[in-house]
Amino acid sequence: ERSRLFAATSHDLRQPLYALRMQVQALEGVMQSNSQSRALQRMSAMLQSLSSTLDSVLNLYQIEQPDSSPPVRLNAQDVLFECGVMWHDLAVSRGLDFRMSGRNVDLVVQPVALRRALNNLIDNALKYTRQGGLLLAVRLRTRGDAVVARFEVWDTGDGIAQVDQHRVFQPLFRGQPGEVGVAQPGIGMGLASVQRLCSQQGWHVFFRTVQGRGSVFFVEIPVGNDK
Repeated sequence: ERSRLFAATSHDLRQPLYALRMQVQALEGVMQSNSQSRALQRMSAMLQSLSSTLDSVLNLYQIEQPDSSPPVRLNAQDVLFECGVMWHDLAVSRGLDFRMSGRNVDLVVQPVALRRALNNLIDNALKYTRQGGLLLAVRLRTRGDAVVARFEVWDTGDGIAQVDQHRVFQPLFRGQPGEVGVAQPGIGMGLASVQRLCSQQGWHVFFRTVQGRGSVFFVEIPVGNDK
């Protein structure tokens, strides 16, 4: 019963929210007055907050349900750009720079798990970035005798205080939102979900941060990995 409930929630609530966000973005392109523009910006921020909260609730279920889809061959650059395009307009509407840099390398992965991990990292970066921007990248690195594809999500947010860094991947960890009263930080399940997904797939996830300058989160996947 719980599985059916969450499956229905995922489809029946996410789809109209996504459609509504697209309509708001379309209106932003035709309404010119300052008052209309500000109202639409607030609507867009509230929709994003609602969408993020829904995603966080559904992550409670996703953490307990490993991805059972079969692994397939995917191009790392294509996956990164596919995820980035989903968030580009939102970042630009907030006055942020949004860049992507790919590397043409094939991976054998479970696609749902990879896209879910990347989208959670991008969503998290946007929540805590007031100015500057985001950079998404895929690079090849050597780890011992293995070659890994490293997905990177960089932001120019406030960074994470040293006292909090050990709690970053713990459930219910929340920092301060990038725009107080506009972009709320959710319930704190996004990064815990990423850590659990990566653990299930045998991927390595870690981060670096400098308080006051920003953070970067990494997901490393062995090239040729059959998981």
